[in-house]
Amino acid sequence: MPKSIQLLAGQTGQQYNQRKKRKGAFREDRYLYIGLNMVRAGVVSHPEQWDHGGYNEIQNPRRKNSLIDYETLEATFWFHEF
Repeated sequence: MPKSIQLLAGQTGQQYNQRKKRKGAFREDRYLYIGLNMVRAGVVSHPEQWDHGGYNEIQNPRRKNSLIDYETLEATFWFHEF
């Protein structure tokens, strides 16, 4: 069932983008709108200043597996990340 929903959502997004002559995620514009709410309200001058929004996470995503100390691991086992 999840695969069929994923397929349907993907096709819906592609058709929408073709019809509207746009690119990107289907709901991308909605998230941008939400991210700019505090700027429009005059609370901050740029979305990066609002800690509770998603702007900073999108611009600088947190590294997955953040519990791993890669620098120590690299120094211990003499390997480099790719």
